[in-house]
Amino acid sequence: MMKYKKHLIHSIEQKIDEWEALNLISHSDLIQYLQTLISSSTVLGLIDIEKQSKDYLEVILSEEAKDYSYTSIYPFLEEQLQTLSNLSSDDIQLSLSKKNRRRRLAHTHGDRS
Repeated sequence: MMKYKKHLIHSIEQKIDEWEALNLISHSDLIQYLQTLISSSTVLGLIDIEKQSKDYLEVILSEEAKDYSYTSIYPFLEEQLQTLSNLSSDDIQLSLSKKNRRRRLAHTHGDRS
């Protein structure tokens, strides 16, 4: 099961990197991402991720269709990654950007106290 969780984490990180580079996320892309995440987390038994995603989808669906800046959805993404990092083994490093992942990885391996 950990293999599938790692794959989900990798997919989330790819989407985050894509959105960070674009800095603009369409309403439909965000809805599609959340629906996919709900399905995947349900199958993997990641109840917290499923609930977070459902709650956020409900908010997004109640809003008028618009584009979102990366910074406007950052708190949700941070919450997801924090939840996943609590569920993940030590070898899975999560962050909201490639640069931060590299920095976090270096810090984790350099400081084991």
